[in-house]
Amino acid sequence: NEHSILGDFDAEIDLYLKSSKLVEFLASWQSDDGSTVPEMMEQLWINLYERGYIEEEDVNVLQLWLHALVEIGYDFPQPKRR
Repeated sequence: NEHSILGDFDAEIDLYLKSSKLVEFLASWQSDDGSTVPEMMEQLWINLYERGYIEEEDVNVLQLWLHALVEIGYDFPQPKRR
């Protein structure tokens, strides 16, 4: 199995170029007041998608996962405010 270091770099270049901006975004991100944990998670994933950090499919998968948790009666914690 041949391994290509240049191929790895090409596949991961977004990570190298966007990581500091992502950290800045996450450090300053705030959810809407009164949001529940699932609402906060969905807001964050949508914001990440809008900025090009994740794909639309990632948002869809999160929404399906949150829906499944609600369906089984998962009791989400109360959000802690900064």
